[in-house]
Amino acid sequence: MTRMQRLCVAAVVAAGMGGALATPALAQSASGPAFQNTVKGPPPGWKGPVFKLSHDNPATAPSECAECTWLKVDVDFKPQFPPPTANAWDSGNWSEYLKRILAIRVARLLSSEHPLIGLVSMRWAAS
Repeated sequence: MTRMQRLCVAAVVAAGMGGALATPALAQSASGPAFQNTVKGPPPGWKGPVFKLSHDNPATAPSECAECTWLKVDVDFKPQFPPPTANAWDSGNWSEYLKRILAIRVARLLSSEHPLIGLVSMRWAAS
C-alpha cells in the first residue's frame, strides 16, 4: 500500500469515527430550533408583528373522530417509481380515501351548517 493510499484510508476512518461521535450532538441541536419562536429573531429596528410559538398543547390525545372515516382507509403513502401500470387511483386505495374525504366535505357544504348555504336558505324562506 502506498503512502497516499494509507493517508486516504486514515482520512476515511477518521471521518467515519468523527461522524459517529458527532451524531448525538447533532441530534440534540436539531431539536432546539423546533421549539423556538424563530431560528433568527426579527431584524434590528423591526416594529411589526413577531411570531410567538404557542406552548398550549393538549395534555391528552383527542378521542377518536367518528366522522373521519378516511382515517380508517389503509392508504399506501409510499410513492412507487415508476408508477404502477394499473390505474394509479385504484392502486394504494387512493380512490376510496379521497371519496370519503369528499363525501364529508360535500355533506357539510350542502348542510345548513355552512354559512353560505344557511344564508341562501334564509333568503328563500323570507321571500
